[in-house]
Amino acid sequence: MFSQTFTINPVGQGFFYTGDIRTGSGQNTFRFVFDCGSFNKANCLEEVNCFRESGLTDSHELDLLIISHFDADHINHIGKLLEGNIKVKKLVMPFITFEERLFLVLRLLSPFNGQSFTNDDFPVRFIIDPIGTLSGNLGDDSEIFLIEGGPLPLSGMSTKENENSEEISKSLEEEKLSFSFDASEQLESDDITNLIIGSKKVESIFKVKDDRHGRLGYANFYLHIMEFVFYKRSLGDNEIEFYKKVRQKFCEDYSINDCPDQEIFLNKVIEKVKRITSGRLIREIFKESAEGIEIQTRGRAINDLNTTSLCLLHINNKQFIRSLIRRQRRPLDVESNVKFLQKPDGNRATYFTIPAWKYYEPRRGSIFLPNRGIQNRRFPNTLLTSDCFLSEQIEVDDFYNKFSSYWGDFWLLQVPHHGSKRSSGRVLFSKIHLFLNLFINYGVKKEWRGKWRHPSSETIMSLTETGHSSELIPVNEFIGIQCKFEISSF
Repeated sequence: MFSQTFTINPVGQGFFYTGDIRTGSGQNTFRFVFDCGSFNKANCLEEVNCFRESGLTDSHELDLLIISHFDADHINHIGKLLEGNIKVKKLVMPFITFEERLFLVLRLLSPFNGQSFTNDDFPVRFIIDPIGTLSGNLGDDSEIFLIEGGPLPLSGMSTKENENSEEISKSLEEEKLSFSFDASEQLESDDITNLIIGSKKVESIFKVKDDRHGRLGYANFYLHIMEFVFYKRSLGDNEIEFYKKVRQKFCEDYSINDCPDQEIFLNKVIEKVKRITSGRLIREIFKESAEGIEIQTRGRAINDLNTTSLCLLHINNKQFIRSLIRRQRRPLDVESNVKFLQKPDGNRATYFTIPAWKYYEPRRGSIFLPNRGIQNRRFPNTLLTSDCFLSEQIEVDDFYNKFSSYWGDFWLLQVPHHGSKRSSGRVLFSKIHLFLNLFINYGVKKEWRGKWRHPSSETIMSLTETGHSSELIPVNEFIGIQCKFEISSF
């Protein structure tokens, strides 16, 4: 057996994306999570519990946790996800210094009068010290990969494949899937210290350029099932100087002195941040820090900048799937479908199962695709944009070129930042292919203060004008998407 299930969970204003990959008899399981948070607390907790009960609490191990960025509605339920000492084998997140992490948490507070928007301090602690906050969920063999921007464009997927049927069969039945990058640089102890991390327990921390491919496969020989492709942009060459000035101004204004003990210093910062009661003072810190420094704000207010958001494309290795199919001496069906998860009355149910594509290989050895069409040639590959800014031409061009070798290999694209008008528009939608399916994840109703602002009417109009409205799928606290790809017999 070989199966993959990917779920965009119905959590409302936030994002919780899960993957479940099983091989052999189904006992060899690889689970990954991309973001875990929402301001619709009850909805997200329900989905998190559902994922935990699907096997996570039995194995006490999450193979891969990916954090796109540090906004509260993308991270505030990670603590619940990992409750009960669940160990994270691999952790992937943006490479950001302490100075940038401090900027990010202050950015979240700047529109408000302190933390009036949340009663939970987990997001603050996690942003200021993500590795230290998760130190109890990191084992001796855990690895952390910090992603930073790399060159454009990326090369396409690997074309090399392993045709040894015996090795493939043995791996599927016995070997544990593993995730790694094709190249990474391990940080030395001095570099880790410079990041200002509260935990001293984690040693396997790597820095990775986003032009390197993440691989999911078997370590014993070349057999890659999936590739993970990341993208991260920056504020330009002077952003580090800007972040350092923010730290200096913040420490001066709130009377925080540096000390050699990192944990003591971090605790001082966290306690001060939790007591902030004026967003105006934070905005003044940003304004004064930016004086005389050229940073690429691209027309946005400094307190609205979010440069840490990672895009992720996870994509099936077509050569691996073909290797599975070619090994058979009898006709073989490979089925995939898309389901909509609906909770109109609060009960989780599956509706509208849509057969998406099917493979069949006759004896002559060539792959025949019945009902031939664009979607029928695609595996359940998804490009997640999270809260990236993709509205300006230069942003769209960089993003598009980064994935230039992949645009024909995936079928589902996330509209950035819950459909915000400041994050996408005609420039992006007129660039991408019309055959792509798109989804917007948003919240229908706030748990406080009425309705959410997303998605904007301008974004919906841009999707309609560029011909994408018919491929648009809504995702909120009542509707989710689940796609499955399965080969039931070998």
